[in-house]
Amino acid sequence: MQHQRALVGFPLLSLLRQYHSSHLGIAPGARLEEPDSVLVRSASNPEFWRQAVPPRSIGKMRGEPILEGALANLIIAAGAAAQAAIGMGLNLFAIPLLALIDPVYVPGPVLVHGFLLSCLASLRLRSIDFRELGPALIGLVAGTAAAAVLLVWVTSDQLPRLLGVFVLVAVALSAVGYQIKPTTRSVLAASSASGVMGIVAGAHGPPIALLYQNESPSRIRSVLLPFFAFSNPIALGALSIIGKFGWREVYVSALLLPGLAVGFLASSWLSRLVSARIIRACLLAISAVSGVALILRY
Repeated sequence: MQHQRALVGFPLLSLLRQYHSSHLGIAPGARLEEPDSVLVRSASNPEFWRQAVPPRSIGKMRGEPILEGALANLIIAAGAAAQAAIGMGLNLFAIPLLALIDPVYVPGPVLVHGFLLSCLASLRLRSIDFRELGPALIGLVAGTAAAAVLLVWVTSDQLPRLLGVFVLVAVALSAVGYQIKPTTRSVLAASSASGVMGIVAGAHGPPIALLYQNESPSRIRSVLLPFFAFSNPIALGALSIIGKFGWREVYVSALLLPGLAVGFLASSWLSRLVSARIIRACLLAISAVSGVALILRY
């Protein structure tokens, strides 16, 4: 009896005993014969640890770090090239694919590269319209704060679905030719919606992109890229506060830098190939996919 009390005093041994008892169908608190030998056999059995520590889930690359890293960098390169060329797309393209490889890649590291790419691409722009960027940033902050309040009053599964419906309605209206010109009021409204969507879905792009879809490619990039340069750090700050972004994510972000560099260099060539019509189609398609994902995911 004294020996059993001493055994329970060690948390690891106590957990091993509980685990082994549950898998043998022994009721909690029941007396086991030769507890030392049972625990030793469990702890020394590789099958025990394979069950106690589950293997990587299906859909990941099963222990091939070089292949994983190469594929992750390829995804970042493709998404970075698209965003630098048309103004958006990295987050919506890369996050679901990288999550299939390893959840550690999302969302923090993708947001880091979205921020770095937006800064680099913004430096390459001929001009930035700060008169429109100012209201957009005000709306972004207001939308982020509004999302925090909405999440308190609205259930977590209702808000993303409602937002997804709004995005699909906007895409449908745009597809049939309905246009809203960028004004101070419309920029404030669209950027506020982007702030809300960034909090509940991790993607700021669709609302503000739909507003500028009929503008010239250079103007679209001059608005969206600086906008993402400010919106991504806000999202990263929120992740850091809740403990979802730390040194591990910084290390993973560093591993993806080659893909970012390749994508950024390729975007110069890609931007010369895409026309305004192609960019508009891409913006509508990306926004529609994000709206459907919001509805089906929650």
